[in-house]
Amino acid sequence: MPRFVTIPALIDPHVHFRTPGFEHKEDWGTAGHAALMGGVTMVFDMPNTTPATTTLELVQQKKSIINQTLEKYKRTLRYHVYLGASTDNIQEISRAKKEIVGVKLFMGASTGSLLVDDENNQAEIFQECARLKIPLAVHAEDEATLQKAKTEISAQTIAQDNVIMPSEYELASKPFALSCDGDEIDLTISVPENYEDLRAIRCFEQSCQQINETTTTTEATTLILLAMF
Repeated sequence: MPRFVTIPALIDPHVHFRTPGFEHKEDWGTAGHAALMGGVTMVFDMPNTTPATTTLELVQQKKSIINQTLEKYKRTLRYHVYLGASTDNIQEISRAKKEIVGVKLFMGASTGSLLVDDENNQAEIFQECARLKIPLAVHAEDEATLQKAKTEISAQTIAQDNVIMPSEYELASKPFALSCDGDEIDLTISVPENYEDLRAIRCFEQSCQQINETTTTTEATTLILLAMF
């Protein structure tokens, strides 16, 4: 058995490197070092920062900060960024198309202006990404179910995460997401048993031409479904 094994470099399509606004948690110097030490040479950064990455100008500003930080720490890390969808930035998707890897849609509560819980707004975002052939990553939960669950506990802890985010919280939003038009939709499921429930939904069977499953190990198993429409 060889002592060292050579494998291709890795791509992490979902990272939170916290710039700008949360550098006390992480930045592209520390996170970039960790990525490279783990064999990851390309990352796709999420938009829920402060300010949220919701316009072309904010994308460009974020990239400028990233480039300066990578140069400062001599990190040879390649990257792309997501544009965050909001209720009033539909025009920014086409404006930022050449600067982004995709659009991130939060159907449940997130940072700043990134909550889009109205189905009409959600459908417009799906349609615009399909028209422009831009990948759409969907944080698919049902906001009403989430808020109801929050009223049933007095304080939020990691141990209570299954109470704050019950299985029906994410399951309620999936059929709508899967029924919308789009070339690529990335759905995250944190409750494994919901995968089988989704398979039983007719729109899921009719709409999905191809499903790729990968399993990653976190506190709970996460199933990432890439649905090609």
